[in-house]
Amino acid sequence: MSETDFLAWIDRHVYAEWVDGKVELMSPVNIGHAEISQWLAAILHVYCRRKQLGVVISAEVMVRLDAVPSRRIPDLMFIDAARRKIMKPTHIEGAPDLIVEIVSPDSVSRDWGRKFREYEDAGVREYWIVDPLSKIFESHSLQSSGKYARITERDGRIFSQVIKDFYLRPSWFWMVPLPDELKVLKELGVRS
Repeated sequence: MSETDFLAWIDRHVYAEWVDGKVELMSPVNIGHAEISQWLAAILHVYCRRKQLGVVISAEVMVRLDAVPSRRIPDLMFIDAARRKIMKPTHIEGAPDLIVEIVSPDSVSRDWGRKFREYEDAGVREYWIVDPLSKIFESHSLQSSGKYARITERDGRIFSQVIKDFYLRPSWFWMVPLPDELKVLKELGVRS
């Protein structure tokens, strides 16, 4: 299917991505996925807005990438304030600075494999993978070689290379319930 045909075909009732001429249908997210996504989005939205760093998008907005012609729908993304021009009325044109994917049972190989390589090739500066199935949180930073390198954990925290002074504690993702967003933001230096 061509990209034009895909855009004419897709509607709000179909959850799908377009990759190199093929449509990939996706299952609706599960409750655990939704909770993590909403929690992380709330923290990122407030942090980036208060510090005027850029835009966090957590809605189902497509990203158009050229490395492998595709239209992906990341779970979360961040676009640096200096790069707002890639934000179009209906999609993001080019690589966001950060993409977050939360692994679901049907997306394991897609998030850990195909999307990892695709985002790397497209120049996404940082890629976070939250895998509730395996209880793994990994962050990868794009190097000058054009390849991702894993960002190592320091003192129980993983620091973003893209969002200034922002970090996450991997242990937060596996707490039941998830940590209070306001307490997390306070730890990150955001005051009310």
